[in-house]
Amino acid sequence: MRAVKQKIIWLDFISPAPQDLEYLSQTFHFHPITIEELAQPSTRSNVEHYDDYLFLALHFPIYDVSLKTSRPLEVDILITKTHFITIRYEKLKPVDEFFEKCQRDPNVRERCLNETTGHLLYYFLEEMLNFSMRQLDHIVKKIEQIEDKIFKGFEKEMIHEISLVKRDILDFRRIIKPYNSIFDSLANKGQSYFGKSLKIFFLDIQSDYLRVWNAVENYKETIESLETTNSSLVETKINEVMKILTLLAFIAIPLTLVTQILSIETIGQFLSNYPWSYIAVVLATVGVQIGLFFFFRKRKWL
Repeated sequence: MRAVKQKIIWLDFISPAPQDLEYLSQTFHFHPITIEELAQPSTRSNVEHYDDYLFLALHFPIYDVSLKTSRPLEVDILITKTHFITIRYEKLKPVDEFFEKCQRDPNVRERCLNETTGHLLYYFLEEMLNFSMRQLDHIVKKIEQIEDKIFKGFEKEMIHEISLVKRDILDFRRIIKPYNSIFDSLANKGQSYFGKSLKIFFLDIQSDYLRVWNAVENYKETIESLETTNSSLVETKINEVMKILTLLAFIAIPLTLVTQILSIETIGQFLSNYPWSYIAVVLATVGVQIGLFFFFRKRKWL
């Protein structure tokens, strides 16, 4: 456990041990259900309003290079009138950076920890939403790379890359979607705990969330459009190949037909009596194939 103190006390726990949970229970008298939920990571983001404290379980998206997609990283928050308590199950860079700024910088500490826990919650959520916005940078770069390569003839290679980006966007979107109802609950019900003056702060948080959500939706539409374009280009290339193969097969039909006719015994015996007839047949066959070739060129089939 580590702490930073001003008018408000911020306690931060990483991977809380049983004695840490016992300390929270004995010191703050949190509901046993709340303590039980803190014992292990939860599967969904939510907010719970109690008479003397608030409990938030929030999942923030973080890009995992090994998985090539965004995964949720949980931060649980317990808020009383005097204490702001964060519980994490693994390190999360923006939380560490914000905590250290509050410790190191007197101006930040004065601004964030010298009013109410509601104000600290606002600044904390603002930092985390800014972090979520920065997490979208890798998606932007990938979309730009995919767009560039699609129009440079790498359509086939981009099929897999587009699938990875689509999964990343969908995972990111799934993680942040519950924020809307949580922030709406804070704006409407939170004022009864923090006071009406805090409502405008939580409305501002909703605006920050919508900024992130709209960006994700924009990237979702962009990658879907690129996927449609890429599929059209791949299909066009396949159709061109199939057209050429079909026309070549059609051009070869006269030669195949002549070969089959010459294999007939009576015709072979007839032609053997006129040696020049073989040359005439070959020239006629070649002439038909050349004629078909120029006919197809004229019709722009080749």
